[in-house]
Amino acid sequence: MLVVGFVLLIAFVLFEMYLAPKPLMTKHIIKNQTFLAAVTIYTFNQMASSVRNTYMSSYIYIIKEWTTYEWTIFMGITTMGLSIMGPIVGLIQRKTHRYKSMMVFGAVARVLGYGLLVQSDGHMTQDTARLIAAQLIFCLGSFNVVGVVWVVRLRSHEDMASIISLLTLWSTLGSSIGSAVSSAIWTNEMLDRMHLEMPKVDNSTIAKIYANITKLRSNYSFTDPVRQGAIRAYAYVNGHIAITALVLACLPLIATFFMPDFYLGKQQNAVTNTGLDGDRVDVPQRQSRLNEGADQGKAKSFYQKLVAAYRKDQI
Repeated sequence: MLVVGFVLLIAFVLFEMYLAPKPLMTKHIIKNQTFLAAVTIYTFNQMASSVRNTYMSSYIYIIKEWTTYEWTIFMGITTMGLSIMGPIVGLIQRKTHRYKSMMVFGAVARVLGYGLLVQSDGHMTQDTARLIAAQLIFCLGSFNVVGVVWVVRLRSHEDMASIISLLTLWSTLGSSIGSAVSSAIWTNEMLDRMHLEMPKVDNSTIAKIYANITKLRSNYSFTDPVRQGAIRAYAYVNGHIAITALVLACLPLIATFFMPDFYLGKQQNAVTNTGLDGDRVDVPQRQSRLNEGADQGKAKSFYQKLVAAYRKDQI
């Protein structure tokens, strides 16, 4: 399935480039820096989340003596937190009319959340406080995707449908790749690691608990050597999964700095700066002392160039 999927993906790109009478990914969209940055942010965020989430529930289910209710509450923290943070992020954007700084904050928070899962020895943490803190910090990821949502509004009206579909396509693809990556790590490492951590356990028993984690939890107490050996194996393999997610989460942070920082007011989009009625909308410009030297013909300092690059307003 993976091979067929990648072959079809390549065939789709070639069809779009050479055969499609009206290509979905037109050249002026593909070459647009803002769109490419947004796709990178959305795709790799989804990929990193999928890498982490694929085996997170089973990991917590095995390493903790929590009831099913407690396990369910823990796994739902991020989902509930994202739902709560969404309106808050919207209100902040409504007040500031800017989004880039929020995106940077959200990307840094995501990296911190993934980093909390990884111990110094490369294993995934089993500490309850760190696990809960990571779940809560992931909620701040809402700040990072706000600019990706608004990138639709940055483009002209005729590109809107294409951009929405493309963002959805690539984010879904990223999620699928993330699941495949974590599954590959798990499949290639877990069984061998369980044999290493449980040398006195016969192969048939290891094969049974590898195939069915409910038997591992129900048939063996938390202090049982078999359960503890499985916990060590889980922590080792999931540590590699968490590190992979952490690396993937760094890419959206880098891509965020390539996003423009437009003022999003009453205009329909940031290309024509016109309202829904077609009339021109006045967009306030940033006033800063950083531009005073340049206005007087003086060369900009490195700091001025850095701030100007961060606040760029070209699509």
